[in-house]
Amino acid sequence: MKVAIRLDASPQIGVGHLMRCLTLADALRDRGAVVYVLARDLALVWQQRIAEHGHHHLSIVSGAGTSSTMLLDWQSDAYATKECLLSIGRVDWIIVDHYELDIRWEQIVRDGTVKVMVIDDLANRRHDCDVLLDQNFFENPLARYDGLVPAQCVRLLGPSYALLRNEFASTRELGRRVRHGPLRVLLSFGGSDPTGETLKVLREMQQADVDEVEFDVVVGASNPAAPEIAELCCTLPRVNFLFDVKDMAALMYKADVFLGAGGTTTWERCCLGLPGIVVATASNQIEGAEALGRQAVHLYLGDCSFITGQDMMAAVRILKLSQSLRQAFGIASKNIVDGRGAMRVVSALIAPPVSLRPAIGDDCERLFAWRNDPAVRRSSFNQDPLEWESHARWFEATLRRPDRILLVAEMEGDGGGVLRYDLDGYSATVSVYLAPDSMGKGLGAHLLATGSSWMEQHHPQIVELIAAVMPDNKASISAFLKAGFDMKHFIFRKEQNHGQ
Repeated sequence: MKVAIRLDASPQIGVGHLMRCLTLADALRDRGAVVYVLARDLALVWQQRIAEHGHHHLSIVSGAGTSSTMLLDWQSDAYATKECLLSIGRVDWIIVDHYELDIRWEQIVRDGTVKVMVIDDLANRRHDCDVLLDQNFFENPLARYDGLVPAQCVRLLGPSYALLRNEFASTRELGRRVRHGPLRVLLSFGGSDPTGETLKVLREMQQADVDEVEFDVVVGASNPAAPEIAELCCTLPRVNFLFDVKDMAALMYKADVFLGAGGTTTWERCCLGLPGIVVATASNQIEGAEALGRQAVHLYLGDCSFITGQDMMAAVRILKLSQSLRQAFGIASKNIVDGRGAMRVVSALIAPPVSLRPAIGDDCERLFAWRNDPAVRRSSFNQDPLEWESHARWFEATLRRPDRILLVAEMEGDGGGVLRYDLDGYSATVSVYLAPDSMGKGLGAHLLATGSSWMEQHHPQIVELIAAVMPDNKASISAFLKAGFDMKHFIFRKEQNHGQ
């Protein structure tokens, strides 16, 4: 499988897009994919990093602005990207992680045949994509991309899909260790720190040191102020300067508190249960950082434009004095992210092909065996074992009904599933179950999205799909949400005992 990833990175816009896409590229490589990173004016250090990870870098040459100005001519960029793709040969997926590209660019580049995945944080423009990933935390995420992506688009929403390197999941398993001695603070404002927050903190430390606190100051390779920061760190007690760190998980494991930006590092520290003091250094960080602050996941100070070094050091003193607050933030953080997000995203991209066809008489016995499996019955409204005679009568009647569509999904091996659509005017009620061999693999959303596309093609008069799911069936709820369904209603039921 070949995958092309379109992104940009520079000191002005930071390297967050590159780092999270590099994590996804590594996960794809581990599943056998060959990955090409397409970027404009990418610094040599990052070209080398891509090569070190076993991926290929191709430079976009479009005459359409540069990464330093970011005045992007999307149309020129789209055709320049297509030129790069021609040199690669046929690709299976194009992944785009770029705030200045939208449906217009995607329609030119995909050319009606290539699958597209979009990584977005903003939900402020339309996309033509098969999969959309927004790994950020929002209190009401379900309608966030309504009207912005196609109906059949699989939406991967929330921190459970956070793109983290493998070392975070493995370090998480070690648990938080009990430390003694000075409080250890990890200070990190991303790969380039475009707003100069690191210097802001260090200059405040020159004026008012904090007793019994040790700082690990992490500076990225794209930070133009790195020499000045290194020099300043040498003049301060209990301050360690660390440049272009490769093992952030190990540093976070040793730390007691994180002080830094609200970007992709948020999910790294949450995975390890590291309490955080967070400052938004870009406008797209504010909404998510505020939401996490309201959920008591971290101490959110605000937009960096209004936050001083004195404010940040005051927050460090507060967490230094309150072990219970640090513990509360740590527990809440760890409940947000488990470090398996990249694996989940890759599973969505390389899900086995699904072939849908209307059920025929010969399917009766196979569907009886699938539907009667204990694991399938546990997720059904009627959990009683089926009787063959009643199933056969139901199946025969179903095939004759003009208002019911019964589809059989066939996958690799013995896998598969069943979709049923009961038509009612312009809407259809859908029910779904997977064959026992297909359960537990995250295929439910894939099957539902494929079914939505089938209905769109064969029954275009249907404008609304409705489903009822048991409240404790977390897997089905997740599958419907990922397939683009919204949770609209709750149904309450009470059985009357009539005085008994």
